Amino acid sequence: MHYRSLSEAVKGWRATAGLTQVQLADALDLDQPFVSNLEKGSRALSVTHLPSFCRALKLTKDEAREAYRLCGVDLEPVIGDAREAV
Repeated sequence: MHYRSLSEAVKGWRATAGLTQVQLADALDLDQPFVSNLEKGSRALSVTHLPSFCRALKLTKDEAREAYRLCGVDLEPVIGDAREAV
């Protein structure tokens, strides 16, 4: 699914994973208000949190790419370089 915003995506992925905000916050070693604010769009997710975030929600590769894209990270140059190295 292609989300318009990170907040929309977080809420959808968390629901799909069957996690409460508290469970997701615990998995990320953050507090529940952080997750709530993230889902409301009043808080941003740091790129440093993305790997653990993707693991906690058991995102697919495509969903993880979407998470990075929504955080403003373009992975295509990295993926392209990796393909060329193989």
